[in-house]
Amino acid sequence: MSYRLVVVATEHATLRTLAGQLGESVQVALFDNANDALWEVQDNPPEVLITENDLPGMSGMDLAEILPNFELPTKVLIWSEDVTAALNAQAAEAGVFRVLAHGTNIAGLRAALEDAVSNARVAAAEAESRAQAQPSRQQLRKRPLKRRPPLRSRKRNAA
Repeated sequence: MSYRLVVVATEHATLRTLAGQLGESVQVALFDNANDALWEVQDNPPEVLITENDLPGMSGMDLAEILPNFELPTKVLIWSEDVTAALNAQAAEAGVFRVLAHGTNIAGLRAALEDAVSNARVAAAEAESRAQAQPSRQQLRKRPLKRRPPLRSRKRNAA
C-alpha cells in the first residue's frame, strides 16, 4: 500500500527509523518538532501523521488539536510512553485516530498505519463526493436564470 506519512519524533528510535522499516512504498517525512510538521501537513497533506506525545514546544496532542482546523483527511496517531484513560479521552475529543503505547511492535504499528490510511482515503473520497455534489460559485454563475411569466395586474372594478 503506497502512502505518505509524516513522523514527528525526537527520541524514540522506532519512530525515527520507520522509513527503513516500512519499505519503499511509503514516503516518510521525518520532523523533530511539531511546527515544521504543521507547515508540511498544510503544504503537502499526508494520509497519516504519527507523533510522539512528549515533544519540546508543542505536544503531540496540541498538534492533533490544531490539525482539524486545516480540514484535511489526515489521520493522527499519538505515540506515548504512558497511555492513560485521560490521554485516551483527550485524544478522542481531539479526533485522534489511535493512541499507541511505546511498546507497540512494528507489526502492530504497521497495522495501525494501514488502518489509518484506509480511513483517510475513505474520508477523502467522501469529502470529494460532497464537494462535487454542491455546485461551485462559478457553476452557479453560468446557469441561466429561470424567467418567470410576468404578473398580470388585476384591474380594479370601479363601483
